[in-house]
Amino acid sequence: MKKQKTETKIAKKIKRFLKSYKPILIALIILVVILIIYCNYLLKSTKVYTFNGKGDYVEIYNGVISLNYDVNLLEGSDITYLKEKDIVVVDYKIGYYVKDGDNLLSLAVVEDQDEEGLSLKAVLEGIDTFNIKELNSNNKFFSKEKIELLNNGLYFVIEAKDKKGNDIKEAVKMDLIKLTK
Repeated sequence: MKKQKTETKIAKKIKRFLKSYKPILIALIILVVILIIYCNYLLKSTKVYTFNGKGDYVEIYNGVISLNYDVNLLEGSDITYLKEKDIVVVDYKIGYYVKDGDNLLSLAVVEDQDEEGLSLKAVLEGIDTFNIKELNSNNKFFSKEKIELLNNGLYFVIEAKDKKGNDIKEAVKMDLIKLTK
């Protein structure tokens, strides 16, 4: 009998609790806490950088690197050839690199050879392969190591050979600005 009365008292208390505003309030508090934690995770997992730079051969501006939990993006910027006289190259390797100690690791590189020669200006200003979109899990361009090395510096490197066999080498350090925390 006592056991039955205790159960009915507990059942009444539970019913009274469920009929009040308290369960809704508790559920809303839990939901808000979960949303705050999730938003904080999203903010911390997204990194956005802008970059620009100028060397003897090129000026680079409006570059963007966006790294987040889902997709990594490199918008390779606007590249302007600065020399008055164009150079015809037969071999070139041009691209973005990150610095690892004394070495440069390729991030996005274009290379080609042509016996007849190509205009360096046309090659530089026509490159659109520096617009990269990659799933975070792919790691072809944006490995964890390269993402960490972005803080050491981003470089735009030109290595080319003209028709006469002269080497053209330039490494332009980009002014890299981190826009997010």
